[in-house]
Amino acid sequence: MKKKHFILLTLLAIGIIWCLSWLFISPPALKDYADFEAIKVDTVTENHFTLGKNFLKKKNKNLWEMYSEGEPYEIGYSTGILAQGLLYRQEKAFVSQINELIPSKNYLSFLRVLIAFFNRNLDASISEEYCQEIYGMSQGSNEEFNYIGPAYQRLLNYHGAHDIGHALQELALVGCTSFAVKDDKTDDGKLLVGRNFDFYVGDEFAKEKMIHFVNPKEGYKFASVTWGGFVGVVSGMNETGLTVTINAAESELPTSAATPISLIAREILQYAKTTEEAYQIALRRQGFVSEAILVTSAADRKALSIEKSPSAVDSLYDQNNQLLTTNHYKTASMKSATAYDNAYASYYRMERLKEMINDTTVLGVEEAAFILRDKRGLKNTDIGLGNEKAINQLIAHHSIIFKPETKEMWLSTSHFQLGEYIHYNLDSVFKNAPISSTKSLAIDSLNIAEDPFVQTAQFKGYLTFKKLVKKYINLAEEERLTQAEIDDFIALNPSSYYSHEIIGDYYAKRNQTQQAINYYQNALTKEVASHHEKVNIEKKLSELQGQTK
Repeated sequence: MKKKHFILLTLLAIGIIWCLSWLFISPPALKDYADFEAIKVDTVTENHFTLGKNFLKKKNKNLWEMYSEGEPYEIGYSTGILAQGLLYRQEKAFVSQINELIPSKNYLSFLRVLIAFFNRNLDASISEEYCQEIYGMSQGSNEEFNYIGPAYQRLLNYHGAHDIGHALQELALVGCTSFAVKDDKTDDGKLLVGRNFDFYVGDEFAKEKMIHFVNPKEGYKFASVTWGGFVGVVSGMNETGLTVTINAAESELPTSAATPISLIAREILQYAKTTEEAYQIALRRQGFVSEAILVTSAADRKALSIEKSPSAVDSLYDQNNQLLTTNHYKTASMKSATAYDNAYASYYRMERLKEMINDTTVLGVEEAAFILRDKRGLKNTDIGLGNEKAINQLIAHHSIIFKPETKEMWLSTSHFQLGEYIHYNLDSVFKNAPISSTKSLAIDSLNIAEDPFVQTAQFKGYLTFKKLVKKYINLAEEERLTQAEIDDFIALNPSSYYSHEIIGDYYAKRNQTQQAINYYQNALTKEVASHHEKVNIEKKLSELQGQTK
């Protein structure tokens, strides 16, 4: 018996060691950076830090400006060390949101092992250059989250998590909108690009964003809108006037590790000048999930949508001086017939985008901001605030406008894309940085003003609505709402199907069948955000109606 136990324990130990070695990702090979790591951070003010020629400073309450230069590890290391506080707050917000979405600790533990196994070869799908940068950045990570995994491994996995979030469309993590127009569509004939990045991982995650200006040893200088712990690109422009933005497309859950789409976008931004060069980079990289990469180039004055899945790639150039992208494919080889139905948020949003651009004689940056801030539905109907079918879903991590030929960009500040858009000119930025890190790199005289909607009672009511949504969803079964509380809640967002669905759920949970039926029926008279959600409400309604027969 003892011998049997010993054999079982030995096999178990071997299995654990084998499993850990399987899941562990080794750091990349590096040369000696002892001299660079010996440079100390200089704290200029509580919101301004320098490390050699690299610096981080706060522009306003939620926007940070960072400048980095050098080799990949140096860029990553200086970013991680200078932005330690940002890295910590972003990781904390990310982990908190995951815990909220998946409250079961046992299931979370299982998912951690599953994702670690799934991504065990992730580093092999990422270029050595970006592995070194991520490893450098990991030196600024907080040990509080080591229970999830080693810092380097965590940051690698977070880049994959962005792609997995795109695949999990039913969680409503994504719903981006972008467009490019030129010639007779713009007020000066030049290329103009607008983009909403609706990647939602909670309000805390979107609270602080960073505009990162990077001067790499190899490739083009570029600017990228990002957050602490992330080296990929979701929205950016390089010194040649090439822009890159990414939009999720309908996708299956990935079955094996590949290059995260944000790192493909990063490679394009760093190494491409023309749309053809961008396409060739996308062609030779295998991606995690399905994505549309919108590329515009000042060099060839073109806009190109690269539609990429794990198994195929196709592309579409601008037609009639415009190219519009939401969350479905449009090329003949890639498009899905089901996407072309108004019940689907992506198609509905595309139609609204076409409607707004066609209704505008010519577009300048002010008109682009007006479109990106639009909260209404087709034919200007009220579809409720926060609807996925709206161009502005009031969840954006950021919104940005580019003029590639003049290398100008306007970046939104909170709330969402309603706040002031801050103006940057890349020629000016890279001329002045790192010579002077004491003043903002922005040109504030060219900013786009805050949307007046921010100061309205309707917007303040919507913020209250969001807080009450969380509270009412999590009410204990014995807790009760008064009719006045219910009426006040509906009044905060009366045209939203979601207001009525939540109250329907409240009554269904308490076996008040007829009241639940009434509110579900009311919800279905509104513009429901997605086909998936409409089917879900119809299913709940049908089940309750079956109980009353």
